[in-house]
Amino acid sequence: MEVVKAQSKPIFTIIIPTKDRTALLRRALLSMIRQSFNQFEVLVVDDHSLESPSKMIEELEEERILLLANAGIERSAARNTGMSKANGKFICFIDDDDEVSPEYLSDFYDAILKNEKGKYIYRTGYLKCFGDGRQAKGPIYIESKYQNEFRFVLTEFCGCWSLCFPAEIKDECNFDLRFPHWQDTHFIIKVLLAGYGMKQLPGYNYHYHYHDQMGSKNIFNSSIVTERLRLNLAAFEDIEINHPEVTKFAKDPLIFSRLKAEKCLEYSNSNLYYSDGKKAWGILWKSMKYGIFLSMFKNYLRFIYYALRNLRR
Repeated sequence: MEVVKAQSKPIFTIIIPTKDRTALLRRALLSMIRQSFNQFEVLVVDDHSLESPSKMIEELEEERILLLANAGIERSAARNTGMSKANGKFICFIDDDDEVSPEYLSDFYDAILKNEKGKYIYRTGYLKCFGDGRQAKGPIYIESKYQNEFRFVLTEFCGCWSLCFPAEIKDECNFDLRFPHWQDTHFIIKVLLAGYGMKQLPGYNYHYHYHDQMGSKNIFNSSIVTERLRLNLAAFEDIEINHPEVTKFAKDPLIFSRLKAEKCLEYSNSNLYYSDGKKAWGILWKSMKYGIFLSMFKNYLRFIYYALRNLRR
């Protein structure tokens, strides 16, 4: 596999893990080519696709896009491979089925210049983009609302794809290959524990697409849902047990009980919605053993709705 070398040392390295989604990857790459800030490289890490995206990348005729190979052991390893080869002063991650606005890098760069003396990661807002053309804004970090970065990262959907990291993190933190789920939050928590604060940008430069090929929709069938849930809960417990200070930082002694109960309930609802629902009741019981929380009442109602709907089929 040929790797094309960038002309000069970039400010940003953009890492895009990919596997068997060439058309979606092309959209992501085109959004990078359209950036108003041009001092960047893109490392596409192909995670053992059946058909390499190399031909599509060559057709783009963009020397800032480099193609790397990974061993086909999921996204965390691919991201680690990208970080090990990054030449930029800052690292960003994009999923291959998403895209970014033309101001994505320029807004990060402006924020970096304003906070050069601090030790920060930077976060852009994101838009939820649905197949029917609808869009909705995702949550943003407001210190007065969440009190600190730990609480925000633990309680909201804060993917590493919304963040820009100083390249030094690759010497301090890696994605843990034991955890194919919750890997973003697990990684971000470790970065925060390394002493980084978070700066929220005002814009919504990341476009997170919901579609039928999403990998997250494929994990809820009865044959694998129990093992996937076990791995998800193991990631929670790794932080809870090995970094008890996180509970203190989050200012909530029940934070991990709530997270585990909520995740179990999410899996039970999704098993009802996307699959045959055979595992849903056992997973619901597991959720209730962690606790019953008023903040999750909408998810409880959703479970009842899905269960009744399945009975009518």
